[in-house]
This record gives sequence, structure tokens and C-alpha cells, in this order.
Amino acid sequence: MPKIHVHTLSIGDSDDPEIIAGFVLGDWAQTAKGQYCKEHFQDLTYLVRPNMDTWGFDVIVYGEIDPGPSLTEYHLRWP
Repeated sequence: MPKIHVHTLSIGDSDDPEIIAGFVLGDWAQTAKGQYCKEHFQDLTYLVRPNMDTWGFDVIVYGEIDPGPSLTEYHLRWP
């Protein structure tokens, strides 16, 4: 199964970005894209990386999905 980049969220400067990332990911999971990803992707993981352009952090979500109709629908709905 291919592991693809699902979404990137930006957060501001924080002393503990992992905690803030949890709140931001919880809000994202309630969106249409988040719901689709929870239903069709396996092994959704995230990374928190510093973003020097914004002096904050990026939360990058990755996941594995079976190649086929689900992956095609994902790419058509969210190019």
C-alpha cells in the first residue's frame, strides 16, 4: 500500500507543539476530508516539524491507502 501525504496544518509558535497538534488534528478530523481519511486510510500518522518561514510548526499527516477506487476518489475530491 502506498503511503501518501494527506494534509498539512500550520500552527503558531508554541512551547509544546505536540499538544497543540492534537487539538488541531481533532478539529481537522471533523471535516469532510478528515472523515474520509479516517474511514479509508490505514495507519494515519503525523509529524510535527518547525517552519522557519512562519516561526511556527507544520503538522504533516500521512496515511496508507489501497490503490484503487478509494485512492482515485481521494485524488479527485482533494487534488
